[in-house]
Amino acid sequence: MIFTDEFFALNSNFPNDNIVQLVDSNTYRNVNFKKVTQWYDNTVMDDSKTDGVIYRKKGNDYYVRISSTENEYLEKDTMAEMKSLSNTEVLLLKMKIYKGVRLSGYYIKGDTPDPIHYYVSDSTEPDDDGSLITVGTIRLFHQFIKEVDVVYFGAKQDGTTNNTPIFQRAANLKLPLSIRNINSDSYYKFFGKVTLYHSAIGHGLPKLKVTEEINSKSITELGYFTYSIFYITKKTSKEYIEISGLHLDGSWDSVSNLSQQQALIGIQSSNNIKIFKNRMENVLGDCIQLLHTENKHSQEYNKDIHIYDNVLLNPRRSNVAVISGIDIIIERNHMEKANDFVAPIDLEMDPWITPGLMMRNIFIDKNYVYAPACNHAISCLGVLDGVKGISITNNTLICSENRDGHAINLVAGYGIIEDVYCFNNKVKCGSVLNATGFYRVKNLTLQKTSPVERDGEYILAEVGWASDVKIINNYSKVDIPGEQNIICGGHKTANVIIEGNKLESVQYRNIFLVAQNDNVIIQNNDLKFKHHSIDTDPYIHEDELKGEDDSLKVPYCNNVRISTNVFKSTDPLQVAFRAAIENITGFDFANDNILINVIGTVSNQEYISISGSHTTATRKYHGFLGEVRFNRDNKLFEVFKGLNDWQTI
Repeated sequence: MIFTDEFFALNSNFPNDNIVQLVDSNTYRNVNFKKVTQWYDNTVMDDSKTDGVIYRKKGNDYYVRISSTENEYLEKDTMAEMKSLSNTEVLLLKMKIYKGVRLSGYYIKGDTPDPIHYYVSDSTEPDDDGSLITVGTIRLFHQFIKEVDVVYFGAKQDGTTNNTPIFQRAANLKLPLSIRNINSDSYYKFFGKVTLYHSAIGHGLPKLKVTEEINSKSITELGYFTYSIFYITKKTSKEYIEISGLHLDGSWDSVSNLSQQQALIGIQSSNNIKIFKNRMENVLGDCIQLLHTENKHSQEYNKDIHIYDNVLLNPRRSNVAVISGIDIIIERNHMEKANDFVAPIDLEMDPWITPGLMMRNIFIDKNYVYAPACNHAISCLGVLDGVKGISITNNTLICSENRDGHAINLVAGYGIIEDVYCFNNKVKCGSVLNATGFYRVKNLTLQKTSPVERDGEYILAEVGWASDVKIINNYSKVDIPGEQNIICGGHKTANVIIEGNKLESVQYRNIFLVAQNDNVIIQNNDLKFKHHSIDTDPYIHEDELKGEDDSLKVPYCNNVRISTNVFKSTDPLQVAFRAAIENITGFDFANDNILINVIGTVSNQEYISISGSHTTATRKYHGFLGEVRFNRDNKLFEVFKGLNDWQTI
């Protein structure tokens, strides 16, 4: 039995055989050495290439240890151990005595789903502490193929570790991220956003939370998306990616208001993305924002984004904000919002971009929106290139019940809004629909609206500066002094159909045609009222009176056709239609209307002429005896006693 230290000693007398069998002086294991003239890389052996373990020298001859571990893996329990390989282990890997390294954990053995294998690589890419590691004079590489679990890069769900750079290194592989709920009592902490190039998929609803420091940051430290969690920009591939199964918390304290642009998920000028089955809450900005490109001269936009089955809670700004997008689906989400800043679903304009925002084919379906302090549940202010195609269907929309609380707010202030379809929505609000704006709302349908609560009360629609409007088969009850179910008119409003609605105004009128209306059909409605059902008013807004377009300064109410309605008054001294605009033409009050407890069909003020097929009440005054009106100046009801004689009730 000859020990290695004895055989390779300077004064050793053992013969220099080609192959020798020895016993390792340190491990007492049997080892074999063979005589060589070349190193493992085929270069000529010299003293500098001996290491005292694998390559050794005896006299003038060189020997290499013959390993029995060839094609086996070097076993390491943690990343720290793998980064601390001995020179001998590195040499054995170089020599391919070991096939590679089997790593069984990151921080401790078993803290990763499975052991993974690393191989010697000649890559020149920088280390990422997960797939590519430099150890001494070698680089070790693991090829993640289908996905990458973030724990292989050192992610910790401990509420302390800054996971932003860890997640980013994993995301840079451009594979789906797998994020497991390892510690349900804690969370993955983030100090900045992670740019995604592929999916991020949660398992067990793991919590990812922004640092609480966000609430004490200065405005200069809160740049756009600085403290978001995930960000996707300019993804143009046809492959869909997803963000799903995650609990994202923005750490907003519901007080800080220094920023509104820290969206939990920000998507910029990208396509084919699905966001579903997540819980998002407490964000100093939007839960989800679909924004435009930063290039002010580009037409880039988001396309084919599907947001569904999420729970979106307590944003400072919107639950979902769409600044620029085509074919956007927002469905089956549960949204709650406590403050009154911006609408929960905000189809957001950005007037400072010239040109380029696109808003086409936005589908909002089967969402539950609870925002009782917010003026609007859904809002769109238009974009410079116009909004075309908004579908708002089968939603429950709860917002402020104040006079300005609109479930659906369409104000074309920055571009035309056209092709809007609102169907089968349940509401709790002050007013269901507000549709107006300088650039006009065109081709609008409001159909089958009903209250969340039985006998719920709300104004149905306020429509002006609009054309091609259909208000069909809705329910509305209003019990407010001076308020009506529908207001329609202004700025050349035209082509309006009000049909099949059940409207009740406990204290006032049903339908108010104001300023400018042309081609209005009112048919097959059930109208219950106190002070005349359909009214007109010549009021023109002072901005139009001061403007340069003289055609907007003259009130008119032409081509109004009223048929197959049931008029039912709670005051027997009322009429179905009151005219207060001069020279009404093309008027038709058909004989198939049913009047219950109504004194007459049409009443018009003195000097007002009506041309068309109609029946006129016998008294032609500025009112008729017993008529009641609401004086908006003194906020009191008045009754007509004679010509120019209105007395407070």
